[in-house]
This record gives sequence, structure tokens and C-alpha cells, in this order.
Amino acid sequence: MLGVKRMRKIGRITKQELRSIIVSPVAWVVFALYTAYLSYIYSAELAQLTQRQLAGLSWSFTHMLFGFPRRGVFQLLANALLLLVPLLTMGAISRERQNGTLKLLMASPATTYQIVLGKYFAIAVYLVALMLILVGFIIFSGFIIENFEYARVFSGVLGLYLLACAYAAIGVFISSLTHQQIVAAIATMALLGFFSILGEIGQRIPVLSDAVLWLSMNWRFYYFREGLIASEDVAYYLLLILMFLTFTYIVLESGRIRESGFRRLVKFLGVFAIVATLGWVTSLAGFTANADLTRRAEMTLTPDSREALASLAPGTDIFVLINVLARRVSEHKPSTRMVARRRYFEPYEREFGAFNFKYQYYYAEPEDRRALDRNPGVSFMSLEDLARQYAELNRMDFSKILSPEEADALYQTSLEGNSTFYLARNNGERAVIRVFNDPPYFPSESQISPALRSLIDGPARVAYVTGNDERSAFHRGGKNHEVAISNKLRRRALINHGFEIFELSLSAPVPASVDILVLAGPTAELAEEAVLNLRGYIATGKSLLVMGEPGAEAVLNEALSDVTGVRFEGFVAGNAGDGFPEEMVFPKLDEAAGRLEYERSFRDFHLPLVMSGAVSLEAVGDTGFTVTPLVSAVHEAAEPVSAMLGVALERQVSGKVQRIVLIGDADFMSTDVVRLAYPRVKMNSAFIHDVFDFLSGGVYPIDASRPYPIDLKSRLDLADIIYLRVLGFGVLPAVFILLGGMLLLSRRRA
Repeated sequence: MLGVKRMRKIGRITKQELRSIIVSPVAWVVFALYTAYLSYIYSAELAQLTQRQLAGLSWSFTHMLFGFPRRGVFQLLANALLLLVPLLTMGAISRERQNGTLKLLMASPATTYQIVLGKYFAIAVYLVALMLILVGFIIFSGFIIENFEYARVFSGVLGLYLLACAYAAIGVFISSLTHQQIVAAIATMALLGFFSILGEIGQRIPVLSDAVLWLSMNWRFYYFREGLIASEDVAYYLLLILMFLTFTYIVLESGRIRESGFRRLVKFLGVFAIVATLGWVTSLAGFTANADLTRRAEMTLTPDSREALASLAPGTDIFVLINVLARRVSEHKPSTRMVARRRYFEPYEREFGAFNFKYQYYYAEPEDRRALDRNPGVSFMSLEDLARQYAELNRMDFSKILSPEEADALYQTSLEGNSTFYLARNNGERAVIRVFNDPPYFPSESQISPALRSLIDGPARVAYVTGNDERSAFHRGGKNHEVAISNKLRRRALINHGFEIFELSLSAPVPASVDILVLAGPTAELAEEAVLNLRGYIATGKSLLVMGEPGAEAVLNEALSDVTGVRFEGFVAGNAGDGFPEEMVFPKLDEAAGRLEYERSFRDFHLPLVMSGAVSLEAVGDTGFTVTPLVSAVHEAAEPVSAMLGVALERQVSGKVQRIVLIGDADFMSTDVVRLAYPRVKMNSAFIHDVFDFLSGGVYPIDASRPYPIDLKSRLDLADIIYLRVLGFGVLPAVFILLGGMLLLSRRRA
């Protein structure tokens, strides 16, 4: 009963304070500014997305419109609230001090905490009204965007409201410290600005990096904006609100009982210690829960990653080796390096426990010199001088930046072309996680998961045969396979998906450590010893990939046809159509390929698979293998003929499944074909991954793919968006100003 009476008092104070907010000009100005700004950013981003739609470049409209990191509605509104919320809170208590009514209020039957909560709840209710305006735009988006993701946007609205409420709690506290409303507003803006950049400036001090990251409100908003509700983030905002409201209570109560400044400071520190402890507890693995509200489960690991890493031992060390002279080193500055950790590695830490991140800077001449060559002004400076300059600009201790020799001795940086990369270590095993030259730059789940799995199972060791004019896995350009197989800076290259690549000669027996042997388009006849060693390898039951080329059929048939029961036949004429070279073929996936019994079936082709200069395959005998067609093409002879261009062979050897793939073309993995200007978008990289997934028994690569977004279309055209902008940017704010003016005028007359 007593609790009900107390709540009624809080309710009465809340109503009274809300009434004073509504009848103030500031409330209606904030309504107008908020609506105008929301309308402007919403229509501007919608116009850009509509233009991308017309150009055939659509991606998830929901995410791009609301959740995009830099220009999405949620992030831009969060920035605007830094300025708007202080206008609301500046008079919460300072107005009482200025008018001389604070003493009367404190002398009333209401307790101090009831006064604080009543005033704060009034502002929180006003913030609900701001969120309802945003919800109106969201409902409108649901009408104009096909398959709109309401659940994902709900996460962003919740996060934005909690962020605004945290801003309000800080504003109420600052308002309690002064009797000048304008001073309260400016001080609140300054403190909120400090909190917004706290996550960056604190990263320069390793001892404090985790603590300041916990305090950074921008970091906590990140997952809400992206569609993930994390219990520790909700707890953070609630604890922050509780802390600043308690600070406000201490300030007001100290005026009532006249306590010393030291005693007040002790109370502040005690409250902070309690909140920090609760924040630490709520972030522990056993006390956290997460709800991924994205349609494609984008904020959590895919089932394949979770299954593959289920036995990952705790205590993984991740060394981040940062060459201060390499490209995009700004992504790894002390003030920004935690961005990558939270965005790309935190989903793993939620599943498997915290990683031990250790950042080590070094300098050396990078193999990719573009960062240096684009700045001719540094040509006269030594590498050491350039590194010193970087340290000075970023306020770093140069003595902690390793020299080329020190970095190579400790971390073998030269093997990675002196680039920036991650080195994972666990139970004595090590794996490299690389960054790339493409726009995303950072590794994604498709590259991180295989690297972490290699700490458990080891990499799949792929050996390319040399010595018979075969295609090389390491030589660049032309017909060779370096881009698809061993290019460390290319995201799709096999070396970045759990495979270790090397070359060997068949002049000696194939080592037992080889998991997959690749014979890529040999044109020179294999020596008798090479044939014997090749057949000896096949007899062990290991996996094999053989690729043929026109004119080299006899070389492969002599070595393999009586073992595999499949022959390489004649040249297949091109079927790509006009405008393409005569030898270019667009094969189709055979229906039987999808029925192979392994971890992931060969995916259907929605884009062309490109081959250039292919030979057909023909099953000629039973050698114990089950032969499954993979791809085929219809080509013109006397009449249209369907030719097999790829087959998969399977048999049981010593209780295990042996897998062999024969492809009638070695060019589908070549640099020339993979980098074709047209068709630029093709299935070759996906097919290469499928082939090696089959050969590795479904171990590598790990399938981290997700369904394609379906919210790809807006029903508005650019002309409609112009009308929308006029309505939102002009009419709606004017309505709020008019309503506020009428309310104030009627109040004066009364």
C-alpha cells in the first residue's frame, strides 16, 4: 500500500513536469527540428537507394535506410539527439533553482528520489513521443518497401530510445548542478560529446581500453542499430540511467542535509563502483542473452561456423600485426582498432569466450607498395623515419614499434608480404587471418571461421603437381591459378579458406601429409615414375583433382583412364554466344550434382560458369568408382550434343570415402577467366569452392553464406520522394510550430 502511494506521488510529479514541458516553446521547437531533420535524412537516403535500385545495385533497403553505419537514419538521429536532448533537460532542475522554487519543492511531502524520478519520467514520456514520430516513418516504410524487416528496425528503435533516455539522465544530473539553463545545456552537450568519443580516445591506453569501451555509448548502440538486442547492452543503458539519477539524488539531498563535499564525493565513487561491478557481472558469459532480429541472422554465427568451432579450446590469442607503412593503416590506429574487433570477432567471443587480443605495430617495406608510391613526398625518407612520423602523428611510443628484423623473427611477417594481418594461436597451433584489398578490407566469417577451425583440425593441405607444364598455383597472370588459389590478398582465394597450398613433383612418392593432389592441365607426357607415384597416391584413398586441356587428352588418359574409368575426349565448341570467343563455354550444373552425399551439395548456378577451351569426359569402364556428372554443356556438332565437362568419382577405401574430381578445362580457375571483364559476375569462384569442399569431405571452406536479402525494392520513384521531402521537411514541422504557438497563445489568454 505504501509503495502504491509513493508511485502515485511520482505520477503526480511526472504529470506536472510533463505539463510544464508541453507548454514550453522549447518542446515544440524540438518537435519541429526533430521532424525536419528526420524527414531530410530519410528522404535523402531513400532517394539514393532508389537510384541504386534503378541501376540494378539494390541491397537490403531496411538495413541501408535505417541501420547503415554512417548515413542510416538511426545513426544520424543518434547524433542529432546529442543536441536536442540537452535542450529538453536543461531546465529540469536548474529552472527550479533559477526561480527559487527548489527549496519549496524539497520541503514538500515528496521525497528527493520521488522528485528526481518524477522529473526524469516526464522527459522519458516526451522522448516516447519523439520515437512515435520515428515509428510513423517506419510504418510508412513498410508500405513502400517490399518485405520490410520490422523486427530488425524494432531493435534500432529500442536502442535509440535507451540511448536518448541515457542522454536525458545525464542532462538531468547536469541540470541539478547549476541554476543557469543555458549553462546546463552546453555542459550536457559537452559531456555527451565526451561519452560519444570515449571509446576512441581510451584505446590509446591499453590498460584502460576495455573499461572505456564499456562506458562508450556509441559502442553500445552499434548492435541495436544492426538488429541485435544484447542483454549486456540493455543492462548498460539501464545502469547508466540509474547511476546519473542517483548522482542527481545525491546532489539534491546534500542541499537538504548540508553534507560536506568530501562525503558527497565518496558517495559518487561508491555509486560508480557498484554500477561498474553490476556492469561487469552483466557482461559475463553466463549472464548474457542475445536476440538476433535480422531476417538473415546477420549478427550471429552461421550454424556451420558454430558446428565447426564447437571444440575450440578457450584462451585463443590473437596477435594483430600492424605494418604502419601498409595500406589502410588508419583502420588500425589505436583510436579506431576496436571497431574491427567488435564488428568481426565479438560474435565468436559470445559463442566461445573472450579472445586475448594483443596489438603489435611494426614497420617494413610492404610487398604491396601502393600506400608508399601514392605519396611521392616520402621517397626521400627512410622506412624508420616514416615509422617515426606515424608514431608522432598518433602519439605512440616509437620504441614499441618493431623493426623489420624483429617483426620477422617473432611473427614471420615477411611470409605475409609485410602486410597487416591477424595471427591466431591456440594449444601450440597458429593460423593467419588476413585483411584484403577489396572495399570491406577486414576478414568476414567466411575467412575467420576456417582459420580458427585450422587451430583444431589443421588446414587441408593441397599440393599442385609441377614438372609437366601444368598450371601453377603461385605464378601470376595468364593461365595460372594464383588468383583463385594462393593470392593472400584476395578474399575468395582458397588459401584464405582453410587450405595450405604448396607444390611438389611426382618424381618422388606423394607425402602422406597431402590431403588433396591437383594435376592442372599437364601438356608434357608424364614420366613412368610420375605415373607410378600418381597411381600410388590414388591407391591410398586420398582426394584428387585433375583438369584437362585440348591437345593434352592423351597425356591424362594414359596415366588415369584405366584407374578412374573416365576418359578425356575431344574439344567442345563454344556455346557462350555472339560477342564471346569461339572457345568459351557456359556449362550448366547437372541435376545429379546436387545429390552428392557430403556436407554441402553443389549449388545451383544463377550466374554463368565460364570455361575456355574445354574437352569432354566419357565414362568408359567400371573401376569401382561411382561416377556423378557435375557440369555439362550443349555444343554444336552435326546436331546439338550434350558433353560432360566435369565428373565426381567416389568409392570406399579402407572404410573412408575417396573423392576424385575430373574437369575438362583448367582455365576455369585461371587468372584470365576469373578476372574476365565480361561476364564480370560469374559462378567460377563459387564452383571452385564447391569442388574443394567436396574433395575435403565438407571440412573446408566453411559455408558462412546467408540467404540473399529480399527487401530490394521501393514502390516510390524519385518524383514521389520530392513530394515526401516537402511534406516532411516543410509541412510537418510547420504544423508542430503552429500547434505549439496556438497552445502558448491560449495559455496566455487563460
